[in-house]
Amino acid sequence: MKSFTTSAFKIILLLIIFLSISNNHLAAVELLFPNGGEMLMAGGVYTIVWKYNREYEEEIPNIHIDLSIDNGQTWENIVLTWSTNWYQWQVPYVDSNQCLVRISLELLCPLVIGPCPEADVDWDWDVDFFDFALLASAWQSSPVDDKWNPHCDITEDGIIDYHDLDILTKWWLIGINEDMDISAETFTIFQL
Repeated sequence: MKSFTTSAFKIILLLIIFLSISNNHLAAVELLFPNGGEMLMAGGVYTIVWKYNREYEEEIPNIHIDLSIDNGQTWENIVLTWSTNWYQWQVPYVDSNQCLVRISLELLCPLVIGPCPEADVDWDWDVDFFDFALLASAWQSSPVDDKWNPHCDITEDGIIDYHDLDILTKWWLIGINEDMDISAETFTIFQL
């Protein structure tokens, strides 16, 4: 029992180190303008600009753009758009120096009968420590083993190994709530 516990501990420690080193997580979308410190005139037309940090093979997802004039306490929808990386916005007639813009993706997963993303082995729409723990508990197992978990066989090759871990790390900490960005600092909307 001691050798199994020691081996399991070493595997889990190795996996944690691997995940820490390979954590190249970026939010799916990054807001570029307005991103803090700007002074926008009420009624003026400005271009909200963002960039994608991942490639979307099928189609560009829908984009939700929201405005807060009270530093994120409340949000009002500006638009739902499909634009590639910009939106022409007519600034509302308000006075506030506590404005934020929030941009979020509406990811459309094909045939929503299973998890999205693919490494979400516990099907909660986030790839996190719970998925990692399930993968670690089924590590090096195959369908004939008692600890086999078919959801952890991400590569569907009949063994839970570093190939599955590689995919999990690519999706690490990405889920439905990670696909948004908010202005880094407040900006001002002013009226003349």
